[in-house]
Amino acid sequence: KRFGEYYSQERLLDPQGDTFLKKARKLCMFTSHLNEPRKSIVSFFSKQFEFKGYGPYFDNKLNHHDKSNFYKKDIMKNYAFNLCPHNSLFPGYYEEKVPDAFLSKCLPITWADQNIDYDFNPDSFINLINHTKDNYSNLLENLKSDEFLKKFIDKPLLLKKKNLEEEIKFVQKIVSNF
Repeated sequence: KRFGEYYSQERLLDPQGDTFLKKARKLCMFTSHLNEPRKSIVSFFSKQFEFKGYGPYFDNKLNHHDKSNFYKKDIMKNYAFNLCPHNSLFPGYYEEKVPDAFLSKCLPITWADQNIDYDFNPDSFINLINHTKDNYSNLLENLKSDEFLKKFIDKPLLLKKKNLEEEIKFVQKIVSNF
């Protein structure tokens, strides 16, 4: 609902394209809280790039994302990068953040555990976990380099079509045992 349209698996299987390269190198973020390490991540990147935050954390008049009066896709179309760190690091716990950014033609910059590579193509987004050893210094330079950013152009978020039949059977089994 907050994104503004349903996801299309076909679009997630298509390469990102170069739209994000044509935009100003600005960052946006959507959140209702800035618990650590999100707060430190935002502090660091907002000193390096023009940054704008959206959602209840940045606008105290909003008490819920669904009452925000905007769609994420309409805002992200104006940004090259979407800072989209996940709420917590748990294997298999990935929210809408990376697909939202990808479908909006923003380069997703997330913070997620390494298992995100199982569900999404790791060459289609930036995982900050991979850049913590040098305190993001190489990444900052890379985000300013067209040569570095061009490697994301021909990468899809999904490498193969997802089949949820086994997951649906599993949920049906649980529900039927209530």
